[in-house]
Amino acid sequence: MRSISAVHRLPYPRDGERHPGFFKHVGVYAYRRSVLERYATLPACALEQTEQLEQLRLLAAGVHIRAFEVAHTGPGVDTPACLEAVRALLAGQQGGAA
Repeated sequence: MRSISAVHRLPYPRDGERHPGFFKHVGVYAYRRSVLERYATLPACALEQTEQLEQLRLLAAGVHIRAFEVAHTGPGVDTPACLEAVRALLAGQQGGAA
């Protein structure tokens, strides 16, 4: 379990290949009612407006978000090309997953 307590940019590997590693975002959220009520009163922060990620509003307001590392979830579907790759994978065709 990890707790994210501050908004920051992704690490930029200045030394080429040396970097801390990255995780795939699965995006399953659960909020307490009180957090959602607070969220509704908060203005969108600049980073949320830039990245279009609503959870950044909570992080900017000092709300902690817990993140959990989970087993592999399979290919993501973020673009039309990804969708076609997953459709091919589900249809049993080779070479489809991103």
